[in-house]
Amino acid sequence: MWGYRMVDMEHVQVTAVHVLGHLRVRLMFSDGLIRDLDLGPLLDAAPAFARHRRDPTFFSRVRCQDGTIAWPDNTSLDSFVLHGGADPAAAPPPRLIGEHRPPVEVTG
Repeated sequence: MWGYRMVDMEHVQVTAVHVLGHLRVRLMFSDGLIRDLDLGPLLDAAPAFARHRRDPTFFSRVRCQDGTIAWPDNTSLDSFVLHGGADPAAAPPPRLIGEHRPPVEVTG
C-alpha cells in the first residue's frame, strides 16, 4: 500500500534550489517534496524584493541558506510558505507551477 508521510513542518527545510527562469524556481525539500514555483506574486508585495524582480541576474544568485532560500543581500523567504504549509501574512502566496511528492510505502 502506498501513502504519504506526515511531516513535522517545523523541521522541513529547503535542500536545493534551481532557477527555472526569472522569478521561477524548483525547490527540493527535506521531506522529498519538489515544487516548481513562480515567486512573482510573493515578491511583488514586498519592497525589499524590488531588485530581485527587476534584475534577473541578481534573482539567479539565489541559494539555500539556513533551511530556506536567500540572496546575497540577506533577503530570504519562509520555507513553510514555500512548502505550501501557510500563506504569507501580507502578500499573495507564490504561484504553484508543478509539484511532485514521491510516495512512500506504508507498512503495518
